[in-house]
Amino acid sequence: MVSVIVPARNEAGNIRRIFEETPSLGAGTELIFVEGHSHDNTYETIEREIECRPERSAKLSAKPARGKETRSGWGLPRRPANCS
Repeated sequence: MVSVIVPARNEAGNIRRIFEETPSLGAGTELIFVEGHSHDNTYETIEREIECRPERSAKLSAKPARGKETRSGWGLPRRPANCS
């Protein structure tokens, strides 16, 4: 398994493309997104893409928010995604 670390800050418009264009390497490719205080909907976009692509190995980690909701650790989407 090859792990690809993807730093993602204000990258909502590029997330789908990362899933579509990252090739399978070796015995498989795992995408690990590290979201860092985006001002757009990067975190939610990654959650949706993970849910919409169950065949793809992907994880999402986020830096704790500054004084707001803290999201950390590995997680899967907590609500149904609109995959269209």
